[in-house]
Amino acid sequence: MSRRRNRRNNPRQTSASLQPADQQALPKPTLPSEIDKAVRLQVQEMLAVRSELFSGPLPHPDHLEAYERIMHGAAERIFQAFGEEANHRHAMESKVVDSSMQLESRGQIFGFVIGMTALIGGIGLMAFDKSITGVATSLSALVTLVGVFVWSKRQKSRQLSEKSNPAAFGAEPTPPPQLPSNPNQN
Repeated sequence: MSRRRNRRNNPRQTSASLQPADQQALPKPTLPSEIDKAVRLQVQEMLAVRSELFSGPLPHPDHLEAYERIMHGAAERIFQAFGEEANHRHAMESKVVDSSMQLESRGQIFGFVIGMTALIGGIGLMAFDKSITGVATSLSALVTLVGVFVWSKRQKSRQLSEKSNPAAFGAEPTPPPQLPSNPNQN
């Protein structure tokens, strides 16, 4: 108990002088600004991220290399499958174009036959003293043919504009973002 009294009664003797030497070497307290700098540096080092964007029909070259390491010949198989798919797609597109051309020419032929039949019928009616009915038949045939021609041209131009402008597929354009209004402003 005498030691306890001595420590309490003697203010010159500190607890540090009574502790072992390895506990006396405490780190110097750092300032908050130094802590902030150190923490910021650690956060910046941890947040360093490598980002790479690759887009294409084939896998990234690094991925192809990994596939090749896993299974010999995998990259060649991937390229072969890609080539076969491209050839199939081109063949299907060619068939679609050919069939649409055949349908258009067939439609033009049938339209010509129907239009000429109506015109000849209208002229025949006018020849048999049915002039009002003949003129009406001829004019209705001409108006119908011109209307179909104009409608088909508009459809083609609309389809071309849809292909060149993806927003024309019915998707409404997004409005620009609204800035929050300032309540202090009058």
